[in-house]
Amino acid sequence: MIRSFSGTNRFLSNFYLSKVMLDGEEYPTVEHAYQAAKVDFGAMREFYYPESGIGMRRWRDDIRKAPNASRARHLGKMPTLPLRDGWDKMRLDVMRGLLLQKFRPDGMLAGHLLRTEQEELVEGNWWHDTYFGVCTCTACPPGKN
Repeated sequence: MIRSFSGTNRFLSNFYLSKVMLDGEEYPTVEHAYQAAKVDFGAMREFYYPESGIGMRRWRDDIRKAPNASRARHLGKMPTLPLRDGWDKMRLDVMRGLLLQKFRPDGMLAGHLLRTEQEELVEGNWWHDTYFGVCTCTACPPGKN
């Protein structure tokens, strides 16, 4: 069983650099694209520009251009994020589509994935993700993984 997407198994992580497409735009990681997919394409957010006051930017642009997957995840979890209608019903399909791109048969990562053979893949984590992973803290319930 692979219990952590780190070290030699880091390529399994959604934070791993692997370009994917979402609605015609390229994202540097699955995490960037997944977080952006939560938001309606044209949804705007107010942003304070110290020099000129308040302006507007697209949520998805900010997430796509985030300097790393951790920042993209942070933006995707902001309480002011305007979620798409029906997001909870589509989130698995969105993740499946992004992972199919990441591990496409003609790509290098597909070979790495195939080398895991029959191993069960468990995203063990400490950040309380019990939907796509299994949190190792004592407070969380068993994860769905």
